[in-house]
Amino acid sequence: MRSGCAPARGAFRRRADEILAAGTHADETGDTAEQVRQDRALHALVYETSGNPLLASTAEPHWQFLQRAMGEVLRRAKLPKEIWRQHAEIADAIAAGDPDRAERLMTEHDLDAARTLAAALVASLDASTDKDARA
Repeated sequence: MRSGCAPARGAFRRRADEILAAGTHADETGDTAEQVRQDRALHALVYETSGNPLLASTAEPHWQFLQRAMGEVLRRAKLPKEIWRQHAEIADAIAAGDPDRAERLMTEHDLDAARTLAAALVASLDASTDKDARA
């Protein structure tokens, strides 16, 4: 999104706030599937807002995997409140027309989720191995 497009930023802000509220509500009710739906909706909004028509079509083939990974992050690895806080910071940067900050926050968010999920999967594997060793 161009930094000078105030009406577009306002529309983005309103839609992002709706998604963030729905995602936060899903966290509060423990609805992981709805959190994943809202996560995908936020990503779609960012793609649409980017002005890059190739972004969504390039990401689409990866969504089946990403949705599974996001579900595992939410179920096993990460406090959803932290994920939604990160989403809100990213939305704030986009709405403010600060693409450099938005990019930095998105990168940190993705790397944090990957590290957290990897650690949770290793812990799960270790627990499974310990259980097998005791049997």
